[in-house]
Amino acid sequence: GTDTLALGVGTTYSATVSAGSGISGFEVLQNSGGASITQNMSGLGTNAITTLTLGGGTGTATVQEAAITTVNTEDMGATGGATLGLKTDGTADTLAVNVGAAGGTRGLTLAAVDYETLNIASTGTDGNSVTLSDAEASYLATGATEIAARTAALAAKTVTDLTTVNITGNKNLTVTDSAKATAVTTVNAADFTGATLNVNFNDSNAAVTATANTATSATITTGDGADTVTVGTVPNPIPPSVIIYLTIPFDVVLI
Repeated sequence: GTDTLALGVGTTYSATVSAGSGISGFEVLQNSGGASITQNMSGLGTNAITTLTLGGGTGTATVQEAAITTVNTEDMGATGGATLGLKTDGTADTLAVNVGAAGGTRGLTLAAVDYETLNIASTGTDGNSVTLSDAEASYLATGATEIAARTAALAAKTVTDLTTVNITGNKNLTVTDSAKATAVTTVNAADFTGATLNVNFNDSNAAVTATANTATSATITTGDGADTVTVGTVPNPIPPSVIIYLTIPFDVVLI
């Protein structure tokens, strides 16, 4: 089965202490009660944890040196946060973000700067939101030289890895980018069937290709690249259910 490890505080992990060394057999991590915790996954190395399920409060779970591929918000409070850092930062890292619950809306603040693709699904109740953040999960550093080097590297990082955002689900959703999400090239909401979608990626400097379902009242804001926005087959002019914000006159709108 799938086992969940619920922690009210992170296990101590340092160069000399690994308090979680006796914990094994878990696939899911949860911040118990929605507490704000920091967990270095190297301290839980005998587990195959790939899912973060946020607990029933409004805290932020910071997960360092992880292999998280899924974030679930059904059990969290109305708001909450996840800050994720990958142990191995590849070139095609994907994170599934399941936002929403039958009992009420969910507003997630997500810092996932190591991931190239976000697959966001909005379910449960209308009014969900995902707000991206540039916060770093940080790491385990054991000496002053390493701390100084990594701190300088993080400060010098001016862009997140994110390039693609895929949006699905059937409940109204707002997605807002972060200041360093400047490399986004794809926003695909063609399979989103909710009544309302608001997507803001105005910080992207790249040419964004955005797609929305014409059955949805969509507001799409792009940045200053040569963007292409496809809203399906609709009459010309575009009906008021589709609102497109483009920054420069060289963008292309396909209808």
